[in-house]
Amino acid sequence: MKKEEIEQKTVEEHRELLELLTSLVESSIKLWENIKPKEDVSYDEDGFYIRFLNYQCVSIISIRDLVLEGRYVDAYRLIRCIFENYLLYQLMLRGFLYQKTFSVVPKTKTHKEVCEEALTKLEEDHKNGIALTVISAKPTSNYKKIIVTYRGLNDSNDDASDMIPYYYFAFVDYDSERHIVDRIPELYESDFFPDARTKWQKYHQELYDNYLSFGAMKKALILNNIYTEKEFNKVSIHYNFLSSFIHPNKKAMKIVEGNYINSFVKSIDEIYNYDHYVSELALLYVAFLLKYLIEEILAYLPKRFIIDVNYKNNLLVGFEKFSYFWFLKEEPHEYDKHKHLTLKQHAKEQRGIELGEEPTYYKNPLNRIVGLHGSEHELTTGSIFNSPFQRKDSFLKRY
Repeated sequence: MKKEEIEQKTVEEHRELLELLTSLVESSIKLWENIKPKEDVSYDEDGFYIRFLNYQCVSIISIRDLVLEGRYVDAYRLIRCIFENYLLYQLMLRGFLYQKTFSVVPKTKTHKEVCEEALTKLEEDHKNGIALTVISAKPTSNYKKIIVTYRGLNDSNDDASDMIPYYYFAFVDYDSERHIVDRIPELYESDFFPDARTKWQKYHQELYDNYLSFGAMKKALILNNIYTEKEFNKVSIHYNFLSSFIHPNKKAMKIVEGNYINSFVKSIDEIYNYDHYVSELALLYVAFLLKYLIEEILAYLPKRFIIDVNYKNNLLVGFEKFSYFWFLKEEPHEYDKHKHLTLKQHAKEQRGIELGEEPTYYKNPLNRIVGLHGSEHELTTGSIFNSPFQRKDSFLKRY
């Protein structure tokens, strides 16, 4: 299928979603024009947070263009990057709690004795006005490490609004070259300052492992009550789905091929075919991720800026039409309630398990989008779902 044909079909079937996304990107870029500082002092982090948002907008424009060309795998790879950046953005803006782990190295005493002495010292320092940012400290079960929880990076002021989350500095400082490349033996051994290189390599390894990896961000987001363990399950489902386009995985090829199977491709036009569901999900992802990013910066800016009221009130208008996308913050759709009734009935009959009334979150984001476009009548429960987005091909599509 030719690019022009794919673009035409995409615009025809997703016009409102494309218009919302384009409008949102354009409005986001104009954020600077619609805020005024409350004082004659500038803070580096404020400019950084807005530039970070603009940087995501650049990638979102690329994703939109890739979708219009039918290059879905490339689009989803970029979406995964924005998704991960959104998780970090939350921590950089409001992740005031962070943790550090210290190894316990006893010389003449036991690990437990050294741990207890260290914890007592921390408690005394806190009472004496030292280490004010320490929130708690606890040993691991084997007493070989102590995990200390801190608040912000400002030990002279208890006002959390004046604190800068540690994750901002971790992101700014992290250097992947020093993390990965500096530990290659040939480079390390030929260096004039091997001890310094080892020190820096360890520092950047710790930044990534403790604050910037997906696992580290999960711990930090839960630590800061940005997500509960249950809420983070949604994050994990989407992260796993999007990661299948990044890592070697047959699923990406299957999605590109759709239901068209051909062992031999004679031209590029045979590879790229329009897919209503894949394109819809990609556009929904970036529209809602940009919405989430904007909500984060809008909640942060009033500390130091006055935001134009009309600009703010009109910024996120239009999402009510796409409330069927049950993402991270939205409510389940009637479709999800219908599917849950079926799941609940089967769980009771086949496994003797009583599920709650709250709809179970879905496993596969793409198959859910397909399901939304088909009406269903479940005979076991009597539940009926009349799709407001009915498409004939929804019964044939499975990914």
